[in-house]
Amino acid sequence: MWATLDAAAVPAVALMARSARNEIDERRIPLLGVMGAFVFAAQMINFPVGLGTSGHLVGGTLLAITLGPAAAAIVMTAIVTLQAFIFQDGGIVGWARMSSIWRSAACWRAICRIVS
Repeated sequence: MWATLDAAAVPAVALMARSARNEIDERRIPLLGVMGAFVFAAQMINFPVGLGTSGHLVGGTLLAITLGPAAAAIVMTAIVTLQAFIFQDGGIVGWARMSSIWRSAACWRAICRIVS
């Protein structure tokens, strides 16, 4: 199942990368790195929620508000990929789960374009 979600995420990430390239000017690129580093570090800190369960900051919302949905999707792609493959936090299954969020962002972007 996760392989199917990963395969479906590739076109959504490509669409968001093209949108981000058109929307982000060169002066805001350092902000992408700084916000990405902050969210990456903040999401690595877990706190106990219940028995055998922990939670962490949901950084995608913060990124979408500050950077816009397209740039946030690209930064979150990098963050979740690093967390999954280097730190083994969430693993490949976690990466696949995030792909549904990327597709939602791509659909939201398409709806906003149609409406306006």
